Amino acid sequence: MRTSPLALAALVLAGTVLSAPRPAAADDVDVRRSPVVRAVETARLGVVSIRTNEVVQVPRYYEWFFDDGRTVPQEREGSLGTGAIFHPAGYVITNAHVISRASKIFVQLMRPGGVEQEREARLVAVDLDNDLAILRLVTENGKAETYPFLPLGRSDDLLLGETVIAIGNPFRLGITVTTGIVSALRRSIRPQHSQETEFRDFIQTDAAINPGNSGGPLLDVTGRWIGVNTAILNRATGAEGIGFAIPADRVRDMIGRTFKRRLVSGEWTGFDVDANKSGSPVVREVYASGPAGDSGLKAGDRIVAVGGRATPSLFDYRLAEVDAPVGGALRLRVRRGDEERDVEVPLTARTADALSIAKARLGFAARDAVAADGRTLGVAPGGGVVITEVVPEGPAARVLLRPNDVLSGLGPFKVRSVEDLLFVLEMIQSKDTVKLQVRRLVQNRFGEVGIQTLNGTIVAD
Repeated sequence: MRTSPLALAALVLAGTVLSAPRPAAADDVDVRRSPVVRAVETARLGVVSIRTNEVVQVPRYYEWFFDDGRTVPQEREGSLGTGAIFHPAGYVITNAHVISRASKIFVQLMRPGGVEQEREARLVAVDLDNDLAILRLVTENGKAETYPFLPLGRSDDLLLGETVIAIGNPFRLGITVTTGIVSALRRSIRPQHSQETEFRDFIQTDAAINPGNSGGPLLDVTGRWIGVNTAILNRATGAEGIGFAIPADRVRDMIGRTFKRRLVSGEWTGFDVDANKSGSPVVREVYASGPAGDSGLKAGDRIVAVGGRATPSLFDYRLAEVDAPVGGALRLRVRRGDEERDVEVPLTARTADALSIAKARLGFAARDAVAADGRTLGVAPGGGVVITEVVPEGPAARVLLRPNDVLSGLGPFKVRSVEDLLFVLEMIQSKDTVKLQVRRLVQNRFGEVGIQTLNGTIVAD
């Protein structure tokens, strides 16, 4: 029997209708929610975008007429990057190069419900050798606030070829998700066209990491934060398919060394802590004039808990130390030999006692500059700290520092006040070599007095 053209067309149309895709059922969303999707959903609120302002010197507007070469400072938009909140009080990890020239730092975050907010942030600690920095979000009216955060994971069990997820803010596009695999482990790289120190022990991935991604988290498919992305190579070459991340274990180590109570709340414990060979926190030094001086704490004590919270690593100790109530006390459980005992250390903000760190570590005492120093030493208040005492045969004496020298720079930081000095001292460990900048009032052979700027290095005791 012959089929008419009209009937054949109807059959084709019916087949087309019958084969049309059915609307997606609600259950399909659960099927599509892959491990990658779940990991991003878990981590998203803890990821932030970072922008900075920088102060640059620009020609004066009338230089075209006078051409005297003078410039004026002007604030402009600086670098962009990403970060992740690692502590619910608003502490953020990012790359040091993201904020290295910043005069102001701004962090854009997403609150529950999808509401975007921008907050100013302050630098808490920096580790240039590992290209890491810790920021703290500035809350409105100074009120304490709790933020969604991303717990920092570990990186000692990564698998070559396993799927990873990078979250960041490349090229000002906004938060962006890319995926790839672990391409290699323990890579060492040196930025192109740079004399910077070689960076070691990176995770290499083919997940897209571009300028703006720097400081963002690298996740595994379980949502665990395993690294901090950095676009070091891409900044110079635009390399495709080659990205790098700082392993989470190195980030934990950096937090353990730098995330100290005094930097966070201004309170001083009066003792230093370091990690032993197994990574456990051990008391390195107790300052007799500090809050811990009469507590019974001794160098060599291993801290096993703070406030009942176990501290198996220096990283865990720092988080517990920071979480202790302001104005309260650190309740420590320490092991000394085969015995455990409880020790309580009051938390105080006594700057004078904290200055003993400067004498013990760098071999000098100092004070803030005052108005009278402008006439006698050539330094105004806020222009540096005046060295008042040099410890015989100490680090400062070995580099020939003198009383009345004005310290204006230590490491990569300006030192404008005693508070600045203490900020930097908290990051300096024994045997560290630190650059310093000093201004000294000198008299030439004709009796003329002037200010000489001296640059050098000092090795901490």
